[in-house]
Amino acid sequence: TDYSVTYAGFTICSGGVATTAPSRAPTRSPSFAPTTLAPVTAGAYFQVAAATPSSTTCYTTSSGTCFTDGPGNHANRESCTISVLQSTYLRITQFQTEAGFDRLIVNGLTYSGTTGPVNVAVAAG
Repeated sequence: TDYSVTYAGFTICSGGVATTAPSRAPTRSPSFAPTTLAPVTAGAYFQVAAATPSSTTCYTTSSGTCFTDGPGNHANRESCTISVLQSTYLRITQFQTEAGFDRLIVNGLTYSGTTGPVNVAVAAG
């Protein structure tokens, strides 16, 4: 985030197991509808790889099936990196950042404001 306005932030969950490996290459469209989803299996989909300034900046919830920057407005100068443990599609439950300044980058595409990565495929690794 930058140094000024703060908003509610984000909560993003797994939308199901991708039955075919999604491409890691960015697409022209920031999102697409999944074609085939298998039932969600047990086990974590996401893991926090790095968080600044602290481990409370972002964290996983629901046994690793979601990741969030937590309740309430996020602070300034926060950043986090999430690792994808199982290929999946992203399901947004909350996404509100300062447009143009606070951003989420998925597969090389940047999301900001109230437009998050809906049904975007992400690969493990």
